[in-house]
Amino acid sequence: ATGGGTALASFTVYDFGSDIRNGTSDDQAYTFFVQPSEIVFLSADAAVVPSWIDFSNGTRYQLTINVVRIEGQWFVDDLEFEVIGSGYYTGPVPSTALFPMSKDDRLNAVRLPAAGGVTGATTATPTTDFVLTSIGGTPETNTDGQEVFTLDRQEYSGPLPVSTANLGAATSSLVFGSSPLTSSRIQASLIARPRAAPAGLVLGEIARLLDAGGLGRLRFSNTYGLLAFGAGTGFNDGKPWRLTNQVARDGDTLAQTVTFLDADGARRRADLRSQFIGRVPVTLPWGTKDGIRLDLQASLPDTGEVIQESWILVPGVGLVNVVSYDETTGKPTGQLCLLAAQVANQSFGNPAALPAAGVVLTVAVTARRPTPWWDRRSAIPSPPPAARPRTRGR
Repeated sequence: ATGGGTALASFTVYDFGSDIRNGTSDDQAYTFFVQPSEIVFLSADAAVVPSWIDFSNGTRYQLTINVVRIEGQWFVDDLEFEVIGSGYYTGPVPSTALFPMSKDDRLNAVRLPAAGGVTGATTATPTTDFVLTSIGGTPETNTDGQEVFTLDRQEYSGPLPVSTANLGAATSSLVFGSSPLTSSRIQASLIARPRAAPAGLVLGEIARLLDAGGLGRLRFSNTYGLLAFGAGTGFNDGKPWRLTNQVARDGDTLAQTVTFLDADGARRRADLRSQFIGRVPVTLPWGTKDGIRLDLQASLPDTGEVIQESWILVPGVGLVNVVSYDETTGKPTGQLCLLAAQVANQSFGNPAALPAAGVVLTVAVTARRPTPWWDRRSAIPSPPPAARPRTRGR
């Protein structure tokens, strides 16, 4: 038999460090979780209670507690401890596995059309756009006890180092905010029909909303849910946007309003919503994976722009694909698909597709500063300067 209930339970283990008398400088607290439905009753007076704690790099520590009941009271009889590598365990998927982060992680993604892969191999291919994300340092612990990682994000252009034929998510049946099993739409519960935003204020991507000032970095925490802190304090005054709860559950929806500073220093508002919507198969260079789909929407009331994306996450690897949608039709317009990565010292994909850490991107892979998303005014012809009145000298 198994125990009942669906809500997660938790307990905290306190570590007082090497010396319980030396204050709190080396103390630690660890919160373990229990899924009641997974408790196994061996008899009326004996049970096995599996519990776990997940760390920011996606590693799970599993603690199995064998308990017995004596005269109506439950007592711990035995403990079993196991370390499980990221992505290899079953059961509820925590935010640490959905979006694992650790020092020296690097992920390189390529921009693809909505339908998927670009045909071609290493030679004679057109220039392609890439996004390289890397974590060069250890996390900082904020005042709320959250480990916050800084992810450097560089956009560059270069030839494809590997073939991308058939790469990407299966988008033919995707509609933003809807799954094949439901007709509900996230968009319907937010603002009215989008209107064309002024060219100079278009953001275009969730990542560019988080880094509206163009600093080239993002900050995330994953221990107590996936939290986005933006590039700096200009995003929501340093307070995070909660994208997910601590465990991924299909249908879970979160909504939040944030403020951010754009590149001109203007304070703007965004209405944000996230929802888990089933799973999506995505073809990666190392095989087809069943990705967890998280739909994100950002509505900007001042301009009417609506950003709609699906983040497809594979436990143990992280964000492997971003599908962008037309803000009016909800149909896919493009993809950003992972080509190669190093996550928690594990390699994924062809190493040739992952620039080495610290290497300056030149010549073969030409580094470039992307056209600023906040300054598309360059596409709008400027009016000629007014003629200056001419005066005659005496």
